[in-house]
Order: sequence, then C-alpha cells, then structure tokens
Amino acid sequence: LDKCAQVQAVHDRKTVGKRAIDDLNAHATAIYTSQERLRANIKSLEKMPGSDLMARYMRDLDREEDDLIQTRAKIEEHNSTNNVLVDEIEERWSELVRIATSLKEKI
Repeated sequence: LDKCAQVQAVHDRKTVGKRAIDDLNAHATAIYTSQERLRANIKSLEKMPGSDLMARYMRDLDREEDDLIQTRAKIEEHNSTNNVLVDEIEERWSELVRIATSLKEKI
C-alpha cells in the first residue's frame, strides 16, 4: 500500500502543477487583453508622441511584456516538472503492476 500512496502523492503533485499552469495561462490571457487595450490607446495617441499619457502607456506595455515573459518561463518550468512527474508515475505504476503480478502468481 505504501507504493500506492507514493503513486498518489506524485499524481497529486502533478495535479498541483497542472493547476498552476492553468492559472498562469489565465494570467497570460489577461496580459494579452490588457496589451490590446494599451496598443489601442497608444494608437489613438499617435499624434501626441511626447505626451505624458503616451509615455505611461509605453511603460505599462513594457512592464506587461516583462510580466508575460516571466509568466511564459514559469509555464515552461511547470510543464517540464510535470513531464518528469508523468515519467515517475509511469515508472511507479509499472512497479505496482510487477508487484501485483508477482503476488497474484503466489496465490
């Protein structure tokens, strides 16, 4: 049963990672939406390139782009971790099958 608990623990970690990926993807979508709004605002101020508002929009866009880069990196990190966890689950599951088969043969 300890082996089953180990498989479940790894599976739970994978589920947490998947949830984090979903949250990060939602955050990235929110950034895209905000960037679209900022780009529209910047376009509307094309004739006022030196305005304080244009500078603010450009800073906001720059900050959001940095956030998007960091978010994508976190998503990739979680995906990589989840891939390792999938391999671990498969390995532990195979071990459980071997144990169960061995026990079945002894019966």
